[in-house]
Amino acid sequence: KDRRVTVYSGAFEQVLHQQLKVDIYDGVLFDFGVSSPQIDQA
Repeated sequence: KDRRVTVYSGAFEQVLHQQLKVDIYDGVLFDFGVSSPQIDQA
């Protein structure tokens, strides 16, 4: 089975409005760039 990952980058609003040129997708990962000392130490 051919597995591919397509990465889109941009502001949240831009990503939501991009025309996804893939037939099937099974997940979405959002990286909001949030960090804190507590998260970094986890």
